[in-house]
Amino acid sequence: MYSRCILALVVTMLLCHSALGDFTFSDDFNGTELDPFWNPVVSNTYGDAYNYYLDNSNLHFTKQSGASSGWIELESWFALTGDFTIELDGQRQNGTTACGLRVRSVDNPSSRRAAVHFAHNANGNIIYGYTCVGPGTCHGGQSPYDSPTTFRIERRGAEINLLHELNGVWSPAGSGTGLTEAMQVEIFMAQEPAGTTTAHCLFDRITVESDGMIDLRPAAELEISTAVEFCWFGQIGLTYQVQRASSLYPTIWENFGSTVAGTGAQICRFDSTPSDEAWFYRVVQY
Repeated sequence: MYSRCILALVVTMLLCHSALGDFTFSDDFNGTELDPFWNPVVSNTYGDAYNYYLDNSNLHFTKQSGASSGWIELESWFALTGDFTIELDGQRQNGTTACGLRVRSVDNPSSRRAAVHFAHNANGNIIYGYTCVGPGTCHGGQSPYDSPTTFRIERRGAEINLLHELNGVWSPAGSGTGLTEAMQVEIFMAQEPAGTTTAHCLFDRITVESDGMIDLRPAAELEISTAVEFCWFGQIGLTYQVQRASSLYPTIWENFGSTVAGTGAQICRFDSTPSDEAWFYRVVQY
């Protein structure tokens, strides 16, 4: 007996790649449900005080009055590899929360990250950008600004550049080096403990272009008596590695079999799995 429960996951991932092999993703938030590539994470410190919703044209993040420290994050179910460019259109309607665009290391999300976003300090409303390559290493820059803008994070080699745009003119918001690993994308709102007023940020478009991606969506847990077979389309010029893990929390991916080159045809892999074990699978493209 064969199971093909991984097939839809893997095929969906590969259809997100252009004919050149680069990963592209865009979302204009024109609906009422999140795209499956987003994973919402909402702080429960203040119950329902932090929230998000879509209204067929924008993504909204809100914070109720009286709530202090907390956050909302939309984490991508993909990680970017190689060079990439991310752009996010957004504006802060009211309040002093930080809200904008961030990338985080898949392996070290709390200490290795970069962001560009609306913020507020003693000088008023600002655009702030920062990079962190380890604990205690964060550094950034700022400029006064609080109009609707486009945020951009781009990586070229080992260099990260943070920018924002007004009327077609791009201005730097910070830069850094050393963040070369796979990075998740995040749209976020975060409130420092000092603020308790209401807050509202909205976003209406995000675009992503990257040399490659790793699909992070959790596969269905497999409980099968004999084996699993899954297939995907192998693009000419690209190389693929199947990986598997026995748990998602924590996740330790191990290579399953050797790499395989795309030939312009379907590639299938077959795994004999003992009946008392469950495995999670992903396909990494090079």
